[in-house]
Amino acid sequence: MKRIAVISSGSTLFLDADILEEGITEPLLGRLTYFTYREGGKTKLVIGQVTSVYMTNPWHENTMLKPIIKRRGMIPNLSGTTDLKMMTIKPLSVYEVSVNGEGDGLYPDVNAVYRAVVGGAPLKRSNMFTPPPSGTFVYLLDRALSVAITSAMYRDYNLVYLGYVYGSDTPIAFNLSPFAARSGSYRGLGEARMIGIFGLNGSGKSWLAAYLIIGYAKNPDMGILVLDPQGELSANFPTSMSKMPFHEMLKYACHRTVFAVPTKDLRIDPRDIYTVSLFLGMFVTRNLMLGRNERKLKYITLVLGRKINAGIKWLNPAAVYAEVTRAIYDNNIEMAAKELGMSVDEARNVNNIVKKIFGRFIDHFVRQVVDEVYHDSKKRTEITQQLNSMKDDPAALGLFSSFLRLFDTRSGVTMDEIIYKVLEQKAVVLLDLSGKYDDSLNWIDSKEFAAVYIRLITNKLRRRAEELFKGGELLDVLIAIDEAHNFVGKAAEDEEEMTELKKQIETNVRETRKYGIGWLFITQSTVNFSTDIYRQLHDIFFLYGLGVGADEDHMKERVPDEYVEIYQGMPNPKVTEEYWFMHTGSLTTLSAVTSATFVKIASPDEFLKMNFDMTLEDLKEKENVERAALEW
Repeated sequence: MKRIAVISSGSTLFLDADILEEGITEPLLGRLTYFTYREGGKTKLVIGQVTSVYMTNPWHENTMLKPIIKRRGMIPNLSGTTDLKMMTIKPLSVYEVSVNGEGDGLYPDVNAVYRAVVGGAPLKRSNMFTPPPSGTFVYLLDRALSVAITSAMYRDYNLVYLGYVYGSDTPIAFNLSPFAARSGSYRGLGEARMIGIFGLNGSGKSWLAAYLIIGYAKNPDMGILVLDPQGELSANFPTSMSKMPFHEMLKYACHRTVFAVPTKDLRIDPRDIYTVSLFLGMFVTRNLMLGRNERKLKYITLVLGRKINAGIKWLNPAAVYAEVTRAIYDNNIEMAAKELGMSVDEARNVNNIVKKIFGRFIDHFVRQVVDEVYHDSKKRTEITQQLNSMKDDPAALGLFSSFLRLFDTRSGVTMDEIIYKVLEQKAVVLLDLSGKYDDSLNWIDSKEFAAVYIRLITNKLRRRAEELFKGGELLDVLIAIDEAHNFVGKAAEDEEEMTELKKQIETNVRETRKYGIGWLFITQSTVNFSTDIYRQLHDIFFLYGLGVGADEDHMKERVPDEYVEIYQGMPNPKVTEEYWFMHTGSLTTLSAVTSATFVKIASPDEFLKMNFDMTLEDLKEKENVERAALEW
């Protein structure tokens, strides 16, 4: 027990305390403290946070002594030794404690209270209805008391230690419990959480995101989908200075199956008519027509979908290609040749097959779609001539061949298979949407493809959640989006597909909480981020570099000014090689009021020890021979 101050005055909202001699050199700003007092015949334990520290020295303020200070810089035997240091404490949470020992008059026996709580005495949440008496001693919250309170108040919940209370070695837990209650799992919250991580490059946000994903992966019945536009999480931090064994933590500490799916392995089921129609419309308008024709894209997509549903198979070249290649794979080339209306020898050449399908698709597209979408005869003639000229264009054929590979389900993973892995297999699926390993999407901008894919797969998840909700169940899925500003930032409003995705995610964040779909957004700044989503976030982690300009203004929307001042004093991780964050929200376990918690992020080894009683060396032993020699 480290006694540091004594309460002198204050209210139930803020308390002033004089710092004692034994605490005068302690790093106090942002630290968590505790004290005990009696109220209504009950003994109460209060957790508080130091929100400001200030100092005065009456001799240095004396105008008669200032000339001496001016010459000497100090006054012997008075400077330093007669400093008066004070601090302000904001009460965060209050507990009633049943304890033996009455103490002395107004003041409970603090030692007896401490021993009782650490020994497992029951605690009951309470409030402060009157300030404690002056003379009440204040102590620094230590590891034993922190763990004891957290364990008592959050029994059966999934508690994850992300690091240490600012300026100390006291670990602090966050409640990363499942959204739904499942048998054999932790106690469920009853609704999903919406979380944001904001920080400049190098501030540790990907590191923290990995910890949160691993923490939620401790819930065996929660599905996790990570949308990874940069490929860092999917590739297991290949260039990370932190040497984060992310995949190994998921596999061996959480006992979860991990699927990292690169862009080149993403496939669309040719039977998914809506999705096929959308990508067909995009392919035609992006590659076969002059200009992007955004105004007509939705109309073309609708007409394509309706016509394909009506049985016009050549308008679905993906399905025809799948049928033909399946026949060839089954050594039934005669059937493939008959289907295409070509000789068996011609059908042995894949280029001939692609060209034939391409030509038939254009013929049907002209007759069935162009004639309905374009009412001006001159425009119809112009587009028809333009499309027909593409039939023998080598560049167009090459793009069409790439396009068809997106629907070749003999390899790769379809959207429905990904959803099955998340929902049924309870896997952690990492979608690498960077496109840097792929040449089959050269017909579309990789960022636009990622936006469409994210919109489609999250729509499918939402529809599944709505079905379960009607039966009284929650989905219990976390969707994490790295570099989220690319999809829900201000820049996303510049393109049609990005705008559609941004609107959809904004709607989902407002509405999917009750369905059990939670969202985790990882991005650099609050400025280039959806204001609508920002206001819906339940929990925010602010990492280094956001305490100026518009970021500071956004921060002040969520936390009082005194916390922003503490945040601005957080050290630069590029200098100290230590990573810090300020958290506001209800995930923290030691605060029941609107406040901010300051935490130094644990190293990977510390994180493993605190949460899984494992070390990095343990992971090495569990990993296969190829990775056993890898130095983490």
